[in-house]
Amino acid sequence: RFPRCWQRQLFDGGRSRGRSWYNRQVSVRARLLTVLFFFAAFPVFSPPVVLAAPTSVGPTSDQEFQFLLTQGNAAFERRDYPETVRLLERIFARYPGRPGSIEAAKTLGIARIQSGRSKEALAPLKSFIAAKGTSDSALDARLWLAEAYFLIGKPNEAIFAAEEILIYEPTETPGQSTASSRVAPIARVFRLRALLLKARAYIALKKFEFGAQSLASAKKILNEFLPGDLPDDERRRLIARFNREEMGAKISDCARFPTRARIDEQATLDQFERRGDCVREASFLYINILKTGELDIAEAGRSEIKDAIEAYTRACARPPNPPGSLTPKESAQYRRELSQLLKKKCRATVTETLTQISARREDVPETVRKELDALAKHFAKK
Repeated sequence: RFPRCWQRQLFDGGRSRGRSWYNRQVSVRARLLTVLFFFAAFPVFSPPVVLAAPTSVGPTSDQEFQFLLTQGNAAFERRDYPETVRLLERIFARYPGRPGSIEAAKTLGIARIQSGRSKEALAPLKSFIAAKGTSDSALDARLWLAEAYFLIGKPNEAIFAAEEILIYEPTETPGQSTASSRVAPIARVFRLRALLLKARAYIALKKFEFGAQSLASAKKILNEFLPGDLPDDERRRLIARFNREEMGAKISDCARFPTRARIDEQATLDQFERRGDCVREASFLYINILKTGELDIAEAGRSEIKDAIEAYTRACARPPNPPGSLTPKESAQYRRELSQLLKKKCRATVTETLTQISARREDVPETVRKELDALAKHFAKK
């Protein structure tokens, strides 16, 4: 037996309720056709159509490529690193693989490092190194790659990148016999910078002995330069870099004093005296940085020496616990009395350090004297 709705549609010709269902279906179809016709006739109401692709993938031209490259290099020369990144990133987005674009990869990597985007500098620097092999420009890019690794907290990778530079045999100065030949200055510069990077990375890993070895090798190379081997500005910068790394090594090595172990009063005084000597020695190295007139390295050095002096002062206020078993009251009294003695000695050391730095004000170029003034002003407030 058929359901009633089927009976009506089959036996009464679709009259009654069946015809209403059919009419509804026709009505819906008509409405849909009407809407489609409306949007086809009036496209202004249709969704917008994108007529142009984004500029990063739009039409390209040799003129634009040269313009971006020229402007990017100009921004790099005036140390406008964010603008350099913006322009050169556009080159790699629009002209990947274009002859000449690989030269911009190194510049882009350096600009990203200088803009605080060291992690993003790895890819362009690696691309440049792969394309240039062992050329001088590739070795320089390896140095920047090591720098980028260090800045993103990967000192082991920085050491490996620096060692890749050191394994290359230095070239000889053209026009000289083998017996009297000297390593070409540019090759020695690369080796010196690689050793300084290695020293910094070893110090970050608290491998002070290896850091000292790298610094000793770097100092030997630095002393081998003769007048005329390098332009004066490049020589000054290398001296500033060396003194900054040596200062950082000195500060880091002596920051371990006093030890965390329980030591008696005399051992505590001896360790703080050693740390005070480190602060004084670091200040002499900072003066050597200032004498070069390299402002950016002087700024970084000022921050490091300031932090070292403040850390030394804080340590003087918290001497280590004494050996033996003392009651909490006895231990507190011991630390209070020792702290007062240490604070007195620390103030004398800090005052002496700042005095010897300020006394050399006339010996440094005028361009960096403001760094001395800023350091003195900072501690004058305390």
